[in-house]
This record gives sequence, C-alpha cells and structure tokens, in this order.
Amino acid sequence: MFFGMLLIFRPISTLGDVVPLVGSMLGAGLGLFSFLLSCALSLAIVAIAWVFVRPLLGIGLLVLAGAALVLLLARGHKGRGSLAGSEA
Repeated sequence: MFFGMLLIFRPISTLGDVVPLVGSMLGAGLGLFSFLLSCALSLAIVAIAWVFVRPLLGIGLLVLAGAALVLLLARGHKGRGSLAGSEA
C-alpha cells in the first residue's frame, strides 16, 4: 500500500522538480505522508477482517486505526491553521 501511495503522489513531486530543492523536499514530505496514511489504512483493513474472526481484537485494532487517522487529520488541520494565521 505504501508503494502504491507513493506512485499516486509521484506526479506532484515531479511538478516540484522545476525548482531542485523544492522537488526533493516535496518528495520527502509526500513520502512521509504516504507512509503514515498507508499504515493507518492497512491497520483499518486488517482490523475489519479481524472483526469477523476475533471481534474483540478487531474492534481494538479498528479503534487504534481510527485514532491514527484522526491524529493525522488533526495535525494536517493544525498545520494549515498556523500558516493561515501567520499570513494575516
């Protein structure tokens, strides 16, 4: 899943290669984002499968995956809010 996400975001990184430093920084940021997103989504998919086999373990994993996704989204919104506040 990580490599798939990396390949999906590769065109964005390639567009950043117009300015050499920006392209490499953008590629590293998108790589980290792809890793975190693929970890959370993989955990969610495994948890859904485990709900049918072992419900208690599956529900626990699902809660953990949900918390990871919420944390990822909250950090993304917090980062945008601080950038918008510094422009005003």
